[in-house]
Amino acid sequence: MVKNTGVSDAVDRSRSINKYSSIITKAIKRNSNITISDKLNNTLDKFNKGEYKNDWEDWKKERTKSVTVTNIVETNFEVHNEYNSTFNTPTLGKRNSKDSSKKGASARRKTKRVKLPDSDEDLDDNKNSSESQSTDENLTDGSPPRSPPNKEKFLSTPNKRNMHDVEIVRYLDALENCLKHNRVLSDAPPVWTKPLEAYLDNAFKKERDEFKMSIMQEIKEDKGNHFRLYCEKILMDFYNLVDIFPDMSRRIGERKYIVQNISSLFKFYETTFGKICIDWIESHSSAGKLTKSTTNSGIIKVDIRGVRLLDDKEILHVEVSGPPSLPTKRHTTGDTKKSLHTDILNLISILLDHLDLSVEVATRIKVFSFQVIEYRITFYSLNMLNDGSFLASELGSALFPFSFDARAKYKQILFLMGIFHKKVMNQISLMQELDLKVDHYKGKSVRSVLKIPMALKELLQKKFDD
Repeated sequence: MVKNTGVSDAVDRSRSINKYSSIITKAIKRNSNITISDKLNNTLDKFNKGEYKNDWEDWKKERTKSVTVTNIVETNFEVHNEYNSTFNTPTLGKRNSKDSSKKGASARRKTKRVKLPDSDEDLDDNKNSSESQSTDENLTDGSPPRSPPNKEKFLSTPNKRNMHDVEIVRYLDALENCLKHNRVLSDAPPVWTKPLEAYLDNAFKKERDEFKMSIMQEIKEDKGNHFRLYCEKILMDFYNLVDIFPDMSRRIGERKYIVQNISSLFKFYETTFGKICIDWIESHSSAGKLTKSTTNSGIIKVDIRGVRLLDDKEILHVEVSGPPSLPTKRHTTGDTKKSLHTDILNLISILLDHLDLSVEVATRIKVFSFQVIEYRITFYSLNMLNDGSFLASELGSALFPFSFDARAKYKQILFLMGIFHKKVMNQISLMQELDLKVDHYKGKSVRSVLKIPMALKELLQKKFDD
């Protein structure tokens, strides 16, 4: 039998109107306060004139929403209890979902009194007993066992390479455990002098036009330090982005992020120091050609790459893992694997020119990379160890500012680039040292210890034979 919803609704509405009117009338009769009586009479007058007729429809809509949400919540509890009973206890015949829902509700209502500890020993005893009891309950209450909280997640800095990610671990396993990783605390680079730091501190304390003028001031005590000029270029580029609108949006794409926030670090490094040549966005890594075969194009595209002018070797690449807001885990993990892979190929490309070099000297040869995840930029190096395996090291990290008020964040970024400059200059000095000397080919050589993963070994075999 189909109910007439229109008639039912009209009856409910009529009852509600009569009830509401009678309540107001009773309140007027029983009230002795003149002010309140006037307000009630005014409300009753408006009600009798039909000014509140739309309130009924609004109330019906809200009530329908409330009933719907309640039904969804109850259904979810029933499904959850049905799932637990299905996978944790034997079943005989069809289950009654209402009974299981009632059992789940009663279980949720159960509480347990806990005695407060009087001493540290009582606290330890309570902790041990609660842990054992919770373990037993997980095994018997029909719910899946609870996993302990991931404490490592709270001890690691966000937006860096997650070397414990399942995909990264698989990649490391595929490399036959020939890649290790660590974190190194870097000292202040030689270019980071006290006058330079005082210059930066003074600039970051200034507002607007004063900030612009202060970053253009020369340091009399440190005239030969080109790094101050590099800092000026970086900060002036930043100021030109926020001089009118002080806040920059993070809701931008990856390429705009590179051009707007990241490119200045490397284009001004190239033009200020003249040691490396920078190529931009979707640039082909030259070392990737080592893996070229009939089934592999050998093409590896990186966001930024730097070639050392001294020997035309690629010693730097940068991976930007998506936009500065909400990067995807898939993109971040993929870029981490690509970055590690590119570093290995870049280092092998250099070591192939020094296969007879002693291991002690070869371990000093390094390549570098930056990875940007969300608003954090992190600096890494990679070198060979004495046993022929590889070591990836984190050397520093900094955060990008997106407003003029956060301009002091650039101090850490410039410090990071100072470390990068020191590493680049050290590698240039090492290469020049190798060119001058001919007697470091003693003891174990690179040829005898270098561990190349099987995936690369066959492709590089011709190089070794030569």
